[in-house]
Amino acid sequence: MSNFKIISRPLGTIERHVLQRNDGAEFEIMSGYGGGLNAWRIPVTAGKSLDLLFGYRDGDDVFKIGPDTNAGCRLCPFPGRTAYAQFTWRGTTYKLINNVSWAPHALHGFLQNQEWKFESFESDSESCTAVFTCDWPGAFAGFPFPFRATNTIVFTGETVAVTSSVRARRKD
Repeated sequence: MSNFKIISRPLGTIERHVLQRNDGAEFEIMSGYGGGLNAWRIPVTAGKSLDLLFGYRDGDDVFKIGPDTNAGCRLCPFPGRTAYAQFTWRGTTYKLINNVSWAPHALHGFLQNQEWKFESFESDSESCTAVFTCDWPGAFAGFPFPFRATNTIVFTGETVAVTSSVRARRKD
């Protein structure tokens, strides 16, 4: 018998999924904005919970704060910064978009504000697993390499494990 369920709980206009254990422990994923890990709450007393991961609480905050912080979002296809928003691969220099207001760099890839697709949910008495994906079609000249990013989230209530992968896809 399962002790877990997945709930769709939008934050304003942004799709959000909540993994919930039957005692009220919850873990939130902002599937509508970067696949972000947004909240982790555990019950401490009847009707009260403790926030272990404090993310966005208002949908408008995401659009105000998100672009410069990428808080909780999947950093893909690269974490950190790419100096001066360009890189060279096999003799060709590619120019990325300078996506932060405070530096001339490309920061944390470009999936941090994209919608992620909910793929699957499985659960049993001990844990639940949710899978989310985001496809990049190689849509602009700065990064013409199509790929699929996948986040697999395993939640027990007491622990969370996130496994992320990026796999190249062939252009058609």
